[in-house]
Amino acid sequence: LSLANSYDSLGDLSLARNETAEAQGYFEDALATTERILPTENPQVYARLDKLAKCLIKLGKYKQAEDLYLRAQNFWKAEPSSSGAEARAMFALGCLYVEEKQYEAAAPVLQRALAMAEQFNGPLSACLVPYMQKYAYVLYYLGRKPETDEWKARASTISGVVEPN
Repeated sequence: LSLANSYDSLGDLSLARNETAEAQGYFEDALATTERILPTENPQVYARLDKLAKCLIKLGKYKQAEDLYLRAQNFWKAEPSSSGAEARAMFALGCLYVEEKQYEAAAPVLQRALAMAEQFNGPLSACLVPYMQKYAYVLYYLGRKPETDEWKARASTISGVVEPN
């Protein structure tokens, strides 16, 4: 894992220098090395996959990032995550669809991510606010204004921050 950690650190450094293509290679090596050592349900595997996917998104390689996030959906088939990573992986996939302006695809994914996060964190957790805000954003673009307002209001209630209209 020391080698994987080194690759990961080099990827972070490359990203900080805006050397995104180089970072991709390091993150790929970090993920491959980690997957050889740890089982897929280990949180480090998803963390490395997520970094690589985010790097791919910066490079405009949306399909490759989507494939990674779809692959991650299988990580917890046998046993649910004890860290809430399932919800975060689903949320990341939904956000990717939003980035691509695929609102029809994003809505059910974000709705599922929100339900998973709510089940894991509880209905009043501040952790839910980004999920609710992103879901409301998608609903707005789908022309579902009443639902948009409901989710924005719920997020505001939980966060204590009222968004301007």
